[in-house]
Amino acid sequence: MLQRQCQPRAPLPAAAARRAAGAGARPVAAAAAARGRSAAGGPALQELDLKRLYSDATYLPERLIGPVEVQTPPGKSRRVVTKRDVPIGTLLLVSEPLGGVLQAEPGRTLLPLDLLSHLQGQRLSEADRFKLCLLYDGSAASQQRQTSFRDFEASTATAKAAKAKTAAKGFGGAGGKAPQQPAAGQQQQLQQQQQGAGELTVGRLESILNYNAWGAEVSDLGAAPCRGEELRAFVGLWPEFALLNHSCVPNAGATLVGDRLVVRAASAIPRGAQVTTSYLDSKGGVPLADRRRALDAAYGFTCRCARCKLEEGAPEAVRAGIERLHGLCLPDAGGPFEGLAAATESLDSAALSRTLAAAAPELEAFHAVLDAGGFPAGSLNRVALSAGAASFFLQLQRAKVAAAEAAASAAAPGGGEDGGGGGGGVDPLELFDLVEIMRVYQPGGAGVLATAADALSYTAAKFGAGSSQAQAALQLFLKMLLIKFGEVQDRATLERLVDAVTRSSPRLASLGLDGGFAIAAEAGAASGGAGQQAAA
Repeated sequence: MLQRQCQPRAPLPAAAARRAAGAGARPVAAAAAARGRSAAGGPALQELDLKRLYSDATYLPERLIGPVEVQTPPGKSRRVVTKRDVPIGTLLLVSEPLGGVLQAEPGRTLLPLDLLSHLQGQRLSEADRFKLCLLYDGSAASQQRQTSFRDFEASTATAKAAKAKTAAKGFGGAGGKAPQQPAAGQQQQLQQQQQGAGELTVGRLESILNYNAWGAEVSDLGAAPCRGEELRAFVGLWPEFALLNHSCVPNAGATLVGDRLVVRAASAIPRGAQVTTSYLDSKGGVPLADRRRALDAAYGFTCRCARCKLEEGAPEAVRAGIERLHGLCLPDAGGPFEGLAAATESLDSAALSRTLAAAAPELEAFHAVLDAGGFPAGSLNRVALSAGAASFFLQLQRAKVAAAEAAASAAAPGGGEDGGGGGGGVDPLELFDLVEIMRVYQPGGAGVLATAADALSYTAAKFGAGSSQAQAALQLFLKMLLIKFGEVQDRATLERLVDAVTRSSPRLASLGLDGGFAIAAEAGAASGGAGQQAAA
């Protein structure tokens, strides 16, 4: 699940940022929560102190389990499902890492094996060792093991009680009121479970980390700056998050805040539906064969999620079209985007024009096969299929943004750079489409939020801040903020998040896409995604 390092960009226009942070644009879930009810009509859902979460680096929220539970249906792998209907942005989990988080300079790829060395240097508590043994280790037995979030909670309570008891005797801290001890029956049950979980050997620990660790090349570009934290590469293991199964069209997104992993619903999820994440993360925007090859190499399963089934059942011409567009973006492919990085850096107008002219017929041909295959414009299936060629659409918008900046620079007095003006020939509607494509495989990603910010900026510049188009772009941006950061009610906090995201998130003109979406099968394990099995 490793994310690419992002480059600085200009902030949103001040008016747009203020509009985005305005209290008048709260989604339905916020208004319902203010009345003490959920958007679905039930009791209010749990939420964190978001103002403090995104401003106070000393604040680390306690472990939290939202409206979800673990199930192991007969003959199937265990899964996390919702206990009720949950609206988009709902807080599902707050997970604490086992043995801490390993960090490094931003841009570095930290692997599960790096975490293995780190954890071997730690003195893991018995509770942590037990939690590790509850996770998938590649064996059929661990896949079918009956587990609940209470197992993690009971072991945590036992560990905290033991620590407090030791501290009260003068070892390791000041005395005080100890946490409530688990009941005798609960302790006995926990001991029985620990005995049945098996021994945590070095080999088993390595397998558990390979299947369950999660990391990125840079920490969150909104939360970290707002908390006064440095951007760092990281890898860790968050046990509750590791229970989520994979889907190539996930319905949950995770954000690292401090050392806590905060998981939210990336779409409305009905009661009893499975909560999923993507083990491929930003590398999920590739064709079916590439996704399956990477997942099989890293995790040993063939994904059969809804997106994979859709692509598998699509007409041959559609599948070939996806492969072709993706192939045009691979290193040394000789496609329309060859030399784009240099042309973008120098704002070479002639080279950028040649790039766009060469890409246009490829895009037209792909749209034609989608139309012929029965996937009309605007349909969800068309968007899901287009996600397999996400690198093409990202490169295309990168070229268009650079061409617009080159034109604005040439038109400025003296031919000097003016920062891109109003976006020139950039079509905001195409940015809307790109957001939807990226949401398919990485709904809570920084790149999605940044692209939504671009859509808002260009829409406001083209149609005016008060236009209906700008209002639609604002709502899209707010939805992406909701998925990423929750329903932030405090205006000042939201303004800081918006400013941090729009300054630090990827800009389409500077995305490093030089083959980054090409997945080598042997590199799949490096992403270390959380979990155990593809979602059914």
